[in-house]
Amino acid sequence: MSYLARFLPFGAGGTAIKKTAVVLRSDLGHDPSVDAAQTLTAFSPDILPLRNGVERGDIAESFQSFSANPLHAGTTNDVWIRAKSFGATSASVSLHEIPNELVLWPQTWAGAPSLGDVTLSAVPGAPSDILVSEEPIAVSQKTHEGGAHSTLLAISGGVGRNNAVAPRNWRQLVDVLGAEESIAAYNILSVEPSQEEHELCTRLRIFEDERDSVELRLSLEAIGVPKVGLEGSLEVLEHDGSTLFSIPRTSLKPNQPAPSVTVRLPAGFDGHVKVKLVKAPDASVCDYASVSVVCTALRSDGTIALLGAEHILFDSAVGLKKYCDVRMEQFANSNFYFRAFMGEGAPPRRRNYAFSPDIQPNGQQPDSNPGSTFANFNTDVASSRGNKIVPNTSNFIYTRVTAQRATSATARLMAVPSRMLLYPNQYHKFSVWDVVWDKGAGRQREDVAYRGFSSNGPGQIVIPSPFDYFQPPAPAL
Repeated sequence: MSYLARFLPFGAGGTAIKKTAVVLRSDLGHDPSVDAAQTLTAFSPDILPLRNGVERGDIAESFQSFSANPLHAGTTNDVWIRAKSFGATSASVSLHEIPNELVLWPQTWAGAPSLGDVTLSAVPGAPSDILVSEEPIAVSQKTHEGGAHSTLLAISGGVGRNNAVAPRNWRQLVDVLGAEESIAAYNILSVEPSQEEHELCTRLRIFEDERDSVELRLSLEAIGVPKVGLEGSLEVLEHDGSTLFSIPRTSLKPNQPAPSVTVRLPAGFDGHVKVKLVKAPDASVCDYASVSVVCTALRSDGTIALLGAEHILFDSAVGLKKYCDVRMEQFANSNFYFRAFMGEGAPPRRRNYAFSPDIQPNGQQPDSNPGSTFANFNTDVASSRGNKIVPNTSNFIYTRVTAQRATSATARLMAVPSRMLLYPNQYHKFSVWDVVWDKGAGRQREDVAYRGFSSNGPGQIVIPSPFDYFQPPAPAL
């Protein structure tokens, strides 16, 4: 995203912006109040895939922030649209989905069907010049293979809606879209940071009616990545898959010159660009770090024109969403479940993992009749008694479970150090242990603690044997 400050965007060098009544920003740095040239290369902050339950007022108030969630393939996403108004009280915007391309020529979306049209209007109590869609558009994001993804385009009138202008070369593309403020793009591949390999594959087309070939520069720009441990490569492929140009595998580092390659492509070229990222096993990539493949061209006056860019955006919500989807399917089909919150029924609907009523600390002594004490599943006994985990001593913890059918199973208890997000691969290191006598070794040893339970049919079960969480450390700041 910082590359937008390093290159001159569409329209720089003389193209005047004719202010429209409603402006969709191309990137967060675009200020519609001044004659800043538009681009169609970043992910627009005005196309917002968001979670359920979002308030329109919050969308309007966060106009200066990028607050979108990643699009999740294979599921339905609620996508909101917002815009800056220059005198308009409402606007109609259509949302389109196209296969990803590095340079988004108007030809790429000509005839693309609309995913939906929404009306944008001001929100009472919010700034009146910020318009927000009155309802979201449901987008069923397609699942792609081989590093491809879908690109979203939001269009409000102008060149985008009537498809009247089809630039015949990149200079016309710069002039046409540089002055176009009624269209914005969301051109992102969201990936899970913990995975060690990622691939982006995007189409690259060259329209050119004045020259036999075009010289372009392709770069890999890394933002927010670790100083060591992330490498990337790039290939420019012909339609038959043969490699024309490449950036060999090289280290990607923040605040360093971006690895680049200058390519000369024939007029009418229609091929692909493939980017591969490899993360070292011990490297950690934070959320919202990104690697962008950037396409630029040199103007006759020596300035650089930014023609296109796609982004590989690291976001752990991608993995978390996949995990939650799998877990929800498992819950619906499982023989039993632990509740995430009081009142959760069958099938379970995960809402809050912070305070399960099925984990019941009982203090420093076991309960004499746990089947009776914890039998009322509508009562959080531990909370009502003020029972807490006490450091440096024994803590007897009871668990209870809801059976959906006849079942027999075992349960474990994990004491994971506090995390804002808990992933399954964190669990196994933190099991609560039992101390047992090893007859063969003639000594005590620690084994993972398991507690069995069974049911002849649907019902609520208090597991009678507690876990002994022994000598937990004191909380640390």
